Amino acid sequence: MLIEPDYKGYRIEANVVAEGDRWNCDVVLRRTLSQDKPHRERVTCFKVMPALAEQAGALWAPRWIDLYADC
Repeated sequence: MLIEPDYKGYRIEANVVAEGDRWNCDVVLRRTLSQDKPHRERVTCFKVMPALAEQAGALWAPRWIDLYADC
């Protein structure tokens, strides 16, 4: 699990998930100091190693926040 504690008011959690012999990443975006439901996405990257899937999720999450979050 990879955690970014604060990115523009969001907490980012990236968890790897096995899909056969490849790995994807589940990303949870939580607004800091808020009771709102967290945003959950599965980043389908089909990486060979779990660490690479975590990196893909960690790259995807800040881009989503920059594009879609109401910061």
